[in-house]
Amino acid sequence: MILKEMPKSERPRERLLVEGSENLSNTELIAIILRTGNKDEDVIAVSRRVLALIEDIGELKELSVQELSQIKGIGLSKAITLVAAIELGKRIAFNQKKKLDFTSPKAIYDYFYPRVKDYKQEHLFAIYLDIKGKFLCVKELTVGTISSTIFDPKLIFKWAYKFQASSIILVHNHPSGDSFPSIADIKMTNEIIKQSKIIGFSIIDHLIIGNTCFSMRRDLTTQNNIFIQRKD
Repeated sequence: MILKEMPKSERPRERLLVEGSENLSNTELIAIILRTGNKDEDVIAVSRRVLALIEDIGELKELSVQELSQIKGIGLSKAITLVAAIELGKRIAFNQKKKLDFTSPKAIYDYFYPRVKDYKQEHLFAIYLDIKGKFLCVKELTVGTISSTIFDPKLIFKWAYKFQASSIILVHNHPSGDSFPSIADIKMTNEIIKQSKIIGFSIIDHLIIGNTCFSMRRDLTTQNNIFIQRKD
């Protein structure tokens, strides 16, 4: 269905007014910025062409006016408009980033709990920090099941390289509300710590978000910086 054939209530602008911008897809948000498509495709199709150039929405900020203007339906004016909107978003994000404080388990819990409290599956996140311990990015990495997390060390370290991070804080949720780690949680954390040392990254902590927060660095005893068991 092309845009003009959609019921007005389902069009991006109308949906934003009624449902809020946070409920629109990336395609719909870009469509609002571009406003129109071309003679062969509506603006939704053109927006999908933009997203086809990238693997992750974070890469949108790397697209240039020249790259965007090569897409059929996006001339120089639309490309400039989109790049300007992206730059404004970057500046807002940078300002918010300066306010983020991930220096304590409580701060991390306060940030993640509203996001994950209604999740029905376990989600693994990584907080990436620079060499001075300053926040770089939060990345959602994997989605597991209702009772298990998918740990993919290659994926964790891939994004560390990409963001030029020095240290990493792992975070995942327990839909049950019980934040105590499973044996598998501890085992995989130990393995990731070992691998991180080999390639030069530091795993600062691994937190589990339930109704409370469990910090493996704070709530487990350690030996040679490897998390091994809960304190008595």
